[in-house]
Amino acid sequence: MKVPVQETPLIDTPFKRCAIDLVGPINPPSEKGHRYILTLVDYATRYPEATPLKNIDSATVAEALLDMYSRVGIPRNSIHLRLHERVYQIT
Repeated sequence: MKVPVQETPLIDTPFKRCAIDLVGPINPPSEKGHRYILTLVDYATRYPEATPLKNIDSATVAEALLDMYSRVGIPRNSIHLRLHERVYQIT
C-alpha cells in the first residue's frame, strides 16, 4: 500500500520541534561506564545535543532531559523516537 506524499510543515522557530532518542546499549561501554547516549536534534536549526548515560532508568533520563532543556528551552513539540519503549522496558 502506498501512502501519498504530503507536505511537511516548515519549522522555522528554533527549538519549537525537537527529535529525542536513545542510542545503545553500546558495547564496550566508555571508560566512565556510559552505555547509552540521549540525543536531541532541533528540527529548525539541526542543532544536536548528546548526553552520555550509564543507565536509562526513568530518573536518569528525566534528569538528563531537564539538563538539556535548561540550556535550549522546552520544545513546543517533541518527537520521541524510541525513548518511551526503551525506558519503560528497562524500568
